[in-house]
Amino acid sequence: MRGIPLGCIGLNTETGWGETKMIEAIRIKNFKSIGNLNLPMSKFNCLVGMNGAGKSTILQAIDFISQLMAGNVQGWLNSRKWTVQELNCKLLKESNIYVEISYRAQSGQLLVWDASFNRHDLRCSLEKIKLENEVIFASVRQEYRFVDGYKQAISFTYQGSILSQLKESELPQPVLEFREALKRIRSLELLSPHLLRLRSRPEDRDIGAGGEKLSGYLHNVKGAAREHLLQLLKTFYPNLIDFRVASLRAGWKKLMVIEQFGEQKLETEATHLSDGLLRILAVLAQAESDHPLVLLDEIENGINPEIIEKLVDVLVNARQQIIVTTHSPMILNYLEDDVARSSVQYIYKSTAGETKVRRFFEIPNVGKKLEYMGAGEAFVDTDLVQLTRECIALDIEDENRRAEAEAWARAKTGAGA
Repeated sequence: MRGIPLGCIGLNTETGWGETKMIEAIRIKNFKSIGNLNLPMSKFNCLVGMNGAGKSTILQAIDFISQLMAGNVQGWLNSRKWTVQELNCKLLKESNIYVEISYRAQSGQLLVWDASFNRHDLRCSLEKIKLENEVIFASVRQEYRFVDGYKQAISFTYQGSILSQLKESELPQPVLEFREALKRIRSLELLSPHLLRLRSRPEDRDIGAGGEKLSGYLHNVKGAAREHLLQLLKTFYPNLIDFRVASLRAGWKKLMVIEQFGEQKLETEATHLSDGLLRILAVLAQAESDHPLVLLDEIENGINPEIIEKLVDVLVNARQQIIVTTHSPMILNYLEDDVARSSVQYIYKSTAGETKVRRFFEIPNVGKKLEYMGAGEAFVDTDLVQLTRECIALDIEDENRRAEAEAWARAKTGAGA
């Protein structure tokens, strides 16, 4: 991609995060409009589709999975003003929410965690971990055990996954790595310019769900990490020469941005900064953080078209995994063809209202367009209403093939008997 120095992108080297670590697939069942969805993952992922198709719901589901591993389900529900009864899919009769994560560890091994979340107990009543197809951990109701170990009774209360409560010394390295990766997923789908302008405390170590702790967070960004962030910010806003966090009474902090126009320097408080600059600053700050996966909803909101290309470059080249949602063909136009083929996923709803997903450029009539159009041009040239009908027809064909294969397997087994 174009023009952004890789040394200024991604996590600081102290975290040890490399491109080997990555979530390869997420499967979710019975969450809001999601009945049964399997989301394949690349390093950069871009979700497109019509309004109401479920793009934001997918981000919410991934954030929910992170809270399972953090053991903070009720706090997460409270922050969104939701009740646990609102989480399940109204199209299904099931109560539990099922998740499955396929994770490629730093060692190169594939770890698969699946869990069934009981909405009444606010915890996972069943969990299993496979490492290279071998079960190494299982938890059922009030017991858990690791392979070659004794069953351990669960004598304490907890929320989410039992893994959230186990000591580091109890966990094999791939499992510990996996737990920390899921716990540190950062969702910015609630990012709000109004909240980004707020003053905050120096003890804030994260920017907050909506960006309300940005000032306190930036106060704690020091040294090389701060310089990286500043240099990257300057590529977006050439007149910007620095930012600082000023101290107020009672320990409150406010963000100030310094710009130079000719011989004159202007210092502006966050209260008076543009929405776009604040959003860019928040996004770049997270690209310099230790969050292994960052979720961004409608990434183009409030961003001037002339800096969209730089933003796409930063996100595609970030060392972290990134998931963005967008309605803008401009975002897609700045993707290389190979990146577009692997990263752009079309989100749509079935005739019953269930959220579904397909790789956009693997849909036959769309994939051909990429041979002579840019990714964004192909998106603009596509009737999404008609495309949804085509995807629904493909779903029916896939289901028929699966049914035929299952019937053939049963018949073959019967004949062998």
